[in-house]
This record gives sequence, C-alpha cells and structure tokens, in this order.
Amino acid sequence: MTAIVAMLSLLCVPIASTAFAGKQSLDSILTESGLSWGMTRDQVITALRKQFDAKMVAETKGVDDIARRDKIRKSYDDRFKLIEESYLELAAGERSGLEVSIVGDQFVTGNNESVLTSIEEVATKYYFFIDNQLYKIAVTYDPAYIGGLAFDTFAAKTNEKYGSPDSEDLDEEGFFVGAMWKDKKGNRLRILDRSLHYNSFLMTFSSIELEAPLVEKHAAAAASRKAGPAVSSDIESLTEGEDTVADGSAVDDILGTSTKVDLLAGLPQEEIDAMNETEEEKKKKKKEKKKKTRKKKDDGKTGSSGAGIVIY
Repeated sequence: MTAIVAMLSLLCVPIASTAFAGKQSLDSILTESGLSWGMTRDQVITALRKQFDAKMVAETKGVDDIARRDKIRKSYDDRFKLIEESYLELAAGERSGLEVSIVGDQFVTGNNESVLTSIEEVATKYYFFIDNQLYKIAVTYDPAYIGGLAFDTFAAKTNEKYGSPDSEDLDEEGFFVGAMWKDKKGNRLRILDRSLHYNSFLMTFSSIELEAPLVEKHAAAAASRKAGPAVSSDIESLTEGEDTVADGSAVDDILGTSTKVDLLAGLPQEEIDAMNETEEEKKKKKKEKKKKTRKKKDDGKTGSSGAGIVIY
C-alpha cells in the first residue's frame, strides 16, 4: 500500500506543474524593471534609469556611426527626462488633468498620493505612490494599438499569461467589463474595459497590503465623481415645467422683472427631442449604443484573435 501511495504522489507532481506551465507571476512587471513594492520615487527613477541604459546599450551595440549612436542616446535621455519631469503630487484643490482621464478613479487628491508617468510605444504606465511608497502600476493601452480588439479577447490573452482570474465583473446590463487576479505573494492584477469612453483597456498591478488602506476611499471618491456635482436650485428652477418659465421664477429674480422665457428657442430639433426623452428611452438608447460598440470590436489591427498583442 505504501508503495502505491508513493507512486501516485509521484504521478501527481508532473500533472500539477503542467497545469501552471508557462504562467507568469503577477509581479513580473516589477521584476522585469528591477522594481519592488514600497520603493520610493527616487528608487523607482534609479531602477528605470538602469533599464533605459541597458536598452540603449543593446540598441547601440554594433552601430559604428558615431552620429547615429549619439542620436540613439539622446532619444533615450529625452524620453527619460520626460518621466522624471512627470512626477506629480496629487494635492487637494489642484487639477492635473488626470482626474478626467482613464486613470481618474485610481487615486484621490489630498491623500499624500503621487504619480510618475512613462509613455511607451504601445501603452502608458503610471507609477502610483502612497506616502512615497510604490503601491500600484497602471497600464493604459494606446487606442490606435488596441484597434477593434474585443475586451473578452484581451482578457483571454491575459489568461494565457497569468492563468485563470479569481473573479470576473459584469456591468448592470450583463456585459463583461473586468477581471481580477491575486497571488500568495500579495500581488493583485485587475483588467478593466474602458473602451466605451476611452477606446482603451486598463491594467492595474498593485500590492494588496499597501493598497488595502486606500480601497474604500478610492471607491467613495469614484462614486462621488460618477454622481457629478449637484445642480444649484436656481439653475434647476430654470428647467422646470414644459417649454417656458412663468412669473415669479429665478429668471425674474435675476432680471428684476416679470419674464417669460422660451428655453427651447434656437435649439436644434434633435436636442429638443433628446430633452423630451423619458429616462427609459435614454437607457434604451445607451444600451443599443453600447451593443453596437461591442459588436464592432472584432476587426481591429491586432485581429480578432489578439495574436501578437503585448500583455504586460
């Protein structure tokens, strides 16, 4: 009996290892660049500089033309300078433009967070810090590179690299919009479909430990941004009723006289029709638009199979 058990245990080893053959670790985006979670901004910059120098040496190797070598070196130096100068402390009350970008829900201002940006050939990487510790790397793909690639195809290619996800996300209408992986070393990967608004996909690699204190705050800030600013009572009163504002309205208060204003005068008919749509009709149109967008996602430059696409 002992011999049989031993034999079975030996037989199980190759089966288990085969199941994970070729799958990369979730921290490969770090190790390939000489990075680790918790690094300071200066340490990240130093590591990226080494990576740039190594690539530059490889590209100039065998190039005898001195002018050509100098041009290559200058190109790397200029690109790296942009990374150094991109460092941004996400201070409260200061707008950077990132708030309305594809990574707008990946940080909170006034929370001692900061970011370095690196624009690469097919994607842009954002190195996020909390208390000057690297805790997340966000990758956003160039829309021209993504082309018409479907998100489920992108997810399938990500599965090929990292294995099956721990969870998948569907939106309120049942569309597949995200997936999440995590490992025993404390790494987490998320992929998100941002094609509807940004024609791109988002990948975020993060330290579960360092990100944990930020999750609730980020979620609350994202929900607040999604809800949008409240409409002031004066502006709201201007839009009440059918086509006009009657006596005693906010317009009277502003102009100091009894006024009847045609709020629809001069508007294109299509805009008037849109204003008269019910919430149900608006939702239906949005759903149909989303379906059309998803249907078009199979004939981009990378091909419906996603062959050759770079997965970080």
